[in-house]
Amino acid sequence: MSIVTEGSSPKIINNYFSTTSNSPITINGGFPIITKNAINFVSSNGIHINYGSPEISLNVINGAGQSYGIYNEGTAIISDNNITGCYSGICAIGQSTIQKNNIMNNVNDGIRSNNSNSLIQNNALSKNLVGISGNGVILNNTIANNNYGLWAPNSSESISYNNIFDNAQNVHLTENASNVNAFYNWWGTTDAFAINQTIWDFKNATNLGTLNFIPFLNQTNPFAPLVQILIAIPQPSPTATSVASPTLYITPTPNSYFTATPEPTPTSSTPQITQEPQGTPFSTMGQFSIMEIANLLVIVLAVALAVTIIVVINIKYIKTDNPRSKSRRRRHKPKNIRS
Repeated sequence: MSIVTEGSSPKIINNYFSTTSNSPITINGGFPIITKNAINFVSSNGIHINYGSPEISLNVINGAGQSYGIYNEGTAIISDNNITGCYSGICAIGQSTIQKNNIMNNVNDGIRSNNSNSLIQNNALSKNLVGISGNGVILNNTIANNNYGLWAPNSSESISYNNIFDNAQNVHLTENASNVNAFYNWWGTTDAFAINQTIWDFKNATNLGTLNFIPFLNQTNPFAPLVQILIAIPQPSPTATSVASPTLYITPTPNSYFTATPEPTPTSSTPQITQEPQGTPFSTMGQFSIMEIANLLVIVLAVALAVTIIVVINIKYIKTDNPRSKSRRRRHKPKNIRS
């Protein structure tokens, strides 16, 4: 299956491409979005951009060592792709932004740029013949374990804050008598003599300029990416949910993304508190606690005691103040007995 766009801007998402002759995707103008596809190809190029401004991201591109993974003559943004097994991973003729790609095990270049205004940053390039060749602004990349780290950079480039180490040659200048500046890079060591031995420049051929690498970083730049060991090549799935479905305009539903549950918004209302009812009638005595029953008994006993005291006091008062009781006491008073 292959797709050719003509001045349109489709979304080409979640597809599996496998071709042996034509390019799986050819862009002729427009602003297409090409993302989350698996692209296997044998000849031509994986994604071929004649002109236009596509966004190419999150694809896995695997070639048979004969052509370019992405060939761009437009103004593309190429980011977060895994590219392996091609002749060259990316060939940028037009101005390009090439960032956060993992490019390894390609026959020739990881990235080949013919435009000095291209931005090449935060890529990991390993196990290619050449990490990056040509022109561009080269920042915060990790370029390691290639035969050549940088090939034929020129004096107009900005080459800084990269990790360039463990290549057979870290930099190889070609027929260019101008000096090239490559300041503030990490070269795998702080030994200036050892660094210089990994650079092919005027000291090796008098028709070349000199690569100026001092000052350099004294440790790895942590903002450059780590090099991966292997790129996994997806295979089509025989199930109904396979990403191999050749549908052009698939957009993920909101459920396919994780969304965090927002914190509850505070309100001015008083929160409702649920608690056990109080003052339960006697018909539901079983719901009283022991402490509530004890308190009730104390109250009953206190009331009974108070009533008893009042009754005793009243009786005493009546006996003391009743006139009949006094006369009775006088009438029965015994006479004095004289001796």
